Amino acid sequence: MKASSQIWAIVGVIGVIILIFGGIILLDNSKGDVSAGGLKVGEEAPEFKVKDYSGKTISSLDYSGKNLLLYFNEGVGCAPCWQQIVQLQKDQEKFKVLNTEIVTVGVDRTDLWKPIVEANKVELAILIDTDRKMSRDYKALDLASSMHAGNKPGHTFVLIGSDKKIKWVGDYPDMRVTNEQILDKIKIALS
Repeated sequence: MKASSQIWAIVGVIGVIILIFGGIILLDNSKGDVSAGGLKVGEEAPEFKVKDYSGKTISSLDYSGKNLLLYFNEGVGCAPCWQQIVQLQKDQEKFKVLNTEIVTVGVDRTDLWKPIVEANKVELAILIDTDRKMSRDYKALDLASSMHAGNKPGHTFVLIGSDKKIKWVGDYPDMRVTNEQILDKIKIALS
């Protein structure tokens, strides 16, 4: 009888450990490691053709043979969003080592971006998705990070591999993610 009680105690402890680790994995996945909003890792990335801040038409075809990191953001009214753009730009060379180009996507008009772009000397492509077609195609309007659901993206990253397939989707409702964390996600997704 005593041995039976000990076995059940051990089984109970193992069960609790499994529940704890399972919960940790689920919580970690909810912070940017899983497919989001119906966009799935492994599927073909939607093609796009959108004008950037300077008026130049940018197409997904412009990045053939490269990995492409799309950063969907809330835009000019969100300081953490455009500060993220500035930080991404500072480490642009680290992304290029991974054959990865960075393109940001916002729904605000060019004239609203102008003061931020000039003050921060932003050189990264900022796609002006005022009709929200690209944001809808990439399902970035209704994710957990969107504070204006259906109208503006939040703080979402989509990595497209050189094979034009989705490699990683990261959605960050707390709007806090470092370049090192993003680079780590890219390295894992491309390995």
